[in-house]
Amino acid sequence: MTDEVGTEAVPDGSEEWLRRALDDVASSVSAPPQAYRKGQADWRRRAYRRKALLGILVLTVVAVVCAIGLLVLSCGSASTHVIYDDAGTGTAVVPFPPASS
Repeated sequence: MTDEVGTEAVPDGSEEWLRRALDDVASSVSAPPQAYRKGQADWRRRAYRRKALLGILVLTVVAVVCAIGLLVLSCGSASTHVIYDDAGTGTAVVPFPPASS
C-alpha cells in the first residue's frame, strides 16, 4: 500500500519503533575525542601526497621531453642547415652560416 506521494506506508507504531531503535544505536556509538582531527590530518596527508606525486610526474615528463628535444637537435649537422630544401622550385637555398660579403 502506498500513500499519495508514492512511498511505502508503514503500519502504525513501526515508524516510532524504528526511530527509537535507530536513536539507541546512534547513542551507543561513541567516537574518540580526536577522531575528526585525525581524519582531517589523514585526508590532508593523502592530498599532499597526490599533489606531490602529480608534480613529480609532470616534472619528469617535461624533463624527458626536453632531453629528447635536445638529443634530436644535437644530431643535426652544421653543414646541412637549409632554410628551403626545394632547390628545383625556384626557392632560395641558403647554407648556414650565410656567406659574408
